[in-house]
Amino acid sequence: MNSLKISLQLYRNRYTAPKASHLPSLNEKQKGWLHELRKNGVVAIPGYFSKEECAYMRNLLDQRIEDFVQHHEHENDATPPKFGWPTAHGYDVWFDRHHSDYRIVKAEKMDPLVARFHNDPELIAVGAHYLNADLKVKHTMANRVQFKDANLGSGGGWHRDMVYRRGFKGMIYLTDVDTHTGPFQYIPSSADVSYHLFKSNTPEQYQFTHDEVLSIIGGDQSLIKEAIAQEGTLLLFETNMIHRGKPIEAGHTRYAMTNYHNL
Repeated sequence: MNSLKISLQLYRNRYTAPKASHLPSLNEKQKGWLHELRKNGVVAIPGYFSKEECAYMRNLLDQRIEDFVQHHEHENDATPPKFGWPTAHGYDVWFDRHHSDYRIVKAEKMDPLVARFHNDPELIAVGAHYLNADLKVKHTMANRVQFKDANLGSGGGWHRDMVYRRGFKGMIYLTDVDTHTGPFQYIPSSADVSYHLFKSNTPEQYQFTHDEVLSIIGGDQSLIKEAIAQEGTLLLFETNMIHRGKPIEAGHTRYAMTNYHNL
């Protein structure tokens, strides 16, 4: 029964979903990104932001987060709305229950540098080809993740963004990221139809505990891949893969920005 239900949902979400009315042309560089994205589920593009731009964004994030914390003390112990507390500046501020992951949602309203990333036609074009869909950027999220006991990392643990439908995101590391500083982790091929049917074959499940992921991959932790990269690197990735931001370790802080899309 599970396999039949999953097959039907995959068919509805992947093969009968609306297709692009028009796909923009791609240059050779963009075609290379698209090829690697289709092959591996992730492509890393070094130097998308300069070191100076990364430093600027880290400082700006710190300023905006600390301003919120100081002026909204009564909200710091409350559960935020799904997309965060609205501010007078047009963006929203959200944080997890551990106060480890602070996020600015609609960050494109915060600064022209974020707006440039938000509106980058190259990234929209590659995503549109990848999904064969008319792609629009919903919003840009900028976040700071720091160590707290029992933190789950950015994204709140292992998950798929959508249960059956393929997706696309672009994320910029604003700090150097290694295995200790909360790298993007993912299970290659976990967006494939066969993976849904024979591995993670639980209908409607989009969040997973670490033990569930270990069970899915048969205990072989070498199947968990990490995107280790320098600050300024842009990651384009498939969001139907099982993925997470690895829980950050003591003494570290990670900054990043991510574009969310609408089909």
